Amino acid sequence: MVRYELQRLPGAPLQRGTVDAGTTLVSLLDSLQLHRDVIVKLNGRALPDDYDISRPLRSGDVVAVFDQPEGGVGKLITTILRPVTKILSGALKVFGLSNKPSASVSVATGESPNNDLTGQTNRARLYKGRPNIYGQCRVFPDLIQEALFEFVDNNKQLTEWFEVGYGRYTISSIRYSESNLGSLAGASSAIYNPGDVIGTIEVGYQFDDVDNETVPG
Repeated sequence: MVRYELQRLPGAPLQRGTVDAGTTLVSLLDSLQLHRDVIVKLNGRALPDDYDISRPLRSGDVVAVFDQPEGGVGKLITTILRPVTKILSGALKVFGLSNKPSASVSVATGESPNNDLTGQTNRARLYKGRPNIYGQCRVFPDLIQEALFEFVDNNKQLTEWFEVGYGRYTISSIRYSESNLGSLAGASSAIYNPGDVIGTIEVGYQFDDVDNETVPG
């Protein structure tokens, strides 16, 4: 048997499976319904651009596929798919279904400052819908109050509250930028579903009267 592992998003759970020995690599990749660019590793080694993907796989081989934009065999797959894309694009133009260029994002769309560590506010996002999620996806939650900074044993701690959505979700792989939150020293998280008792939420207020000064007490 030939084992394969597929990762569609950084930090997402791996999709694992097996195929029969003798299956060609191109057949395996075609069955996984990949996007434009992928990185393919065979037995731990990234495949070069000139690798023959029609070669049959042998028993004991392990194929790792990262469905993310970058080179390698993904360039070859893109080359194969490009003529099909052109044909579909031409057909869509004939029927008037081609994509129109999207307008620039308005500043009034209420972007969340959840990725900023300075200048955070608890300003309400007026007339904006609360999010809901269906299926498995990578989520960038909304910051719902000003971040709270405090010093504990001379260590600066940051507490933030986010809203993922108004439904009940299965949440895994919480990340800070591209780093797993569990790998950061002293970092922790808690998930509250609708109906759960949160307890106490400390509310901080930012002002400029005290800045880098020792506060007794």
